[in-house]
Amino acid sequence: MVCRPGAGWRDESQVASLLRGLITELDRPRSWGGVHVLSQHTLYTLIASRPSLLTDWPHLRPPLEEAVEVGLSTDELTRTERDQFAGLHYARRIADR
Repeated sequence: MVCRPGAGWRDESQVASLLRGLITELDRPRSWGGVHVLSQHTLYTLIASRPSLLTDWPHLRPPLEEAVEVGLSTDELTRTERDQFAGLHYARRIADR
């Protein structure tokens, strides 16, 4: 997806597709290694920089919630990964307001 600086994201389908893809990657087994961590970090950074993505596309919140709950339930997370999952969980809760 290419955007001119300052132009914003106008094509909803591209943004929603990107977010859905990143959320789906969170459900992959940790044995996939770096893909899971990169997707989690990318999603965390994207939501942290543009929290309105979750309010603009509420249909993405339930799959995010499910993926975050599954992620937080594992004992295999590093501290950074756990903090990022907690941040995603908080962002989702804020978007529900």
